[in-house]
Amino acid sequence: MRFPSAPVWPLLPASATLVFVMCSAGCRQPTSPQEASAASLANPPVTVRQTFDCLRAWRAQGSYEAMRSYVDQDAGEDLTDLLIVVDELLAANAGAQQAIHRTCPQLDTRQYDLSYLEQYMSMFSKDVTYIRDVQKGDEAIITVQVADRIPLMDLRFRRQHEPRGQPGRWVYVPGQSMPELVPLLRDVARILDQVTLVLSASKGMGPEDVRHEFEVRLRPGLKRIAAAAQVPRH
Repeated sequence: MRFPSAPVWPLLPASATLVFVMCSAGCRQPTSPQEASAASLANPPVTVRQTFDCLRAWRAQGSYEAMRSYVDQDAGEDLTDLLIVVDELLAANAGAQQAIHRTCPQLDTRQYDLSYLEQYMSMFSKDVTYIRDVQKGDEAIITVQVADRIPLMDLRFRRQHEPRGQPGRWVYVPGQSMPELVPLLRDVARILDQVTLVLSASKGMGPEDVRHEFEVRLRPGLKRIAAAAQVPRH
């Protein structure tokens, strides 16, 4: 997963590219979580494409236990932890957005909106277009486009053989993880909740007051996230 610096949020340093790499090979077919049918969830996925669709649908529903058997076991726990904390962060962000609008309706809340992170979550991004899949033996690459961005993204899958001749299942193989981001992101979610409480209890805060509240409370946490993301990976 790749978390970029905020396009409009001045509190996040421009150099803070937050990286959690969870992947990194016809006719384009859009795939959203809502498009995965209930029938595909009731039956175990067989093909790599079915696995891809089910994983996205399960993630959208918060069915992380269902995902577990279809993610490489070496990375499954880190991936689940990250997805859960991103859910927490987005929920806290939504609450803060509502509080800003109630407290200071003339302020453009997009300055403080972190919902863009939904488009930087690799195969679990909000808008993903399936392009193709290429299989070679027990390995497969699904190529997708996220939110109309270029370059395209390759997602790796591997066939996991089952005992006693049972058909193998395809599992998603994330790339390098950064588990240290989880507590840092959770801390930002907690701070956003605090900001929401302050704004909800205030009477007549102006735009500069709101900006000050966000800057004082959030800047240290965002700097810690930026520093963690810049640590070399081996």
